[in-house]
Amino acid sequence: MEKPTALEKRIKRHVTAREHPFFVVVSPGLLQVCKGELNHVFKGEKVLSEVDGGIEFHGSVADCYLANLHLRCASRILMRLSSFTASDFASLEKKIDQIPWELYLQGDQAFDIHVTLKKSRLYHSGAVIQRFNDRIRGREGFALNPGKQKQGKPQTLFVRAVNDRFEVSIDSSGELLYIRGLKTQGGKAPLRETLAAGMLMLAGYDGKMPLIDPMCGTGSFALEAAMMAGNIPPGWHREFAFEHWPCFRPGTWKHMRQEAEPLMGFNTTPRIFSSDQDSKACDRMTENVIRSGLESLIQVTHRDFFEIDPNSLCQEKGLILINPPYGLRLGTKKQSETLIRDLFSRFERTYGGWIVGLISPFDAKTLKPSFPVKTHVLFHGGLELFYLTGTVRGKGQGSCDPPS
Repeated sequence: MEKPTALEKRIKRHVTAREHPFFVVVSPGLLQVCKGELNHVFKGEKVLSEVDGGIEFHGSVADCYLANLHLRCASRILMRLSSFTASDFASLEKKIDQIPWELYLQGDQAFDIHVTLKKSRLYHSGAVIQRFNDRIRGREGFALNPGKQKQGKPQTLFVRAVNDRFEVSIDSSGELLYIRGLKTQGGKAPLRETLAAGMLMLAGYDGKMPLIDPMCGTGSFALEAAMMAGNIPPGWHREFAFEHWPCFRPGTWKHMRQEAEPLMGFNTTPRIFSSDQDSKACDRMTENVIRSGLESLIQVTHRDFFEIDPNSLCQEKGLILINPPYGLRLGTKKQSETLIRDLFSRFERTYGGWIVGLISPFDAKTLKPSFPVKTHVLFHGGLELFYLTGTVRGKGQGSCDPPS
């Protein structure tokens, strides 16, 4: 066995063996759901602090691996590298030089820098980016030779300054966490998987109850529900930026995945029912389901929502989740409101005892449904929308067996 180099010893002492501050970026409306996930992942052993835009915690690099693998609602996870005050470029350059970049970046690895400045005397983001690039690339072993093969995948640094106080972080996730590595087919106004997972949790989905996804599009709801039902970690099929850090320990990561694998399992009878009136959407959805190996959990059919009889799918009450067309996808505001009112009428006539989750540009006060609903404010496609959840008044639970 080769002796560790001086750099490897420093990485172990200063990175692997220490705890670091991490920032979990969370979309508006999903903060409490993500906080619950973090408590579950860390078994309630971490202090979680709610801050603007997400949640902070202190942990090891291995904790960062674990969070990336298991969090369904988070957008990305950043590791804080340094915090300092700088009001002029000379002091900024000095502070950049004090960060031991060789512990976090490989010498000829490509990286991007994202800068956000607010109420800072250094107000030109391009100039700040240039200082970071020049000071990092000017260090010994960090000069980037365009003709040389770059190590690992590109990394992303985030620099944020408020009132001359700088926070420097490195992204541990890489691609945003909503990218699960499952879908190959897109559709119109696709719902991000992180938002779909959050909506399932906000509606009380437990992975065991039936789910009807009758306007499935490419199937974000159904695919997320199937992964929850099969206890498949959301990061199971993808790669992460931390896998290309100098401190990455493949053995630790392999062991973490091996611990998760025995907990994964599937039902033999479909409990998730996806459909759409668009046959092409159903074809795309079917391809995604087969590619993901989830066909034992999800049944895809071509049909209109208003023709569905839930008792023909399963006699047990469950959850119906809908992201209907609205705004430009449908036409006028009046058309959107008419469709959503028709959906509620159908719920009331056909889905007694079912839990309903519906995305709507109109709030409950406007729609006045006949059963109590809870309103959650979420953001999708740059729009602020209302997510309405509630149980339709009706008969209680039936048999959990599919009807004969």
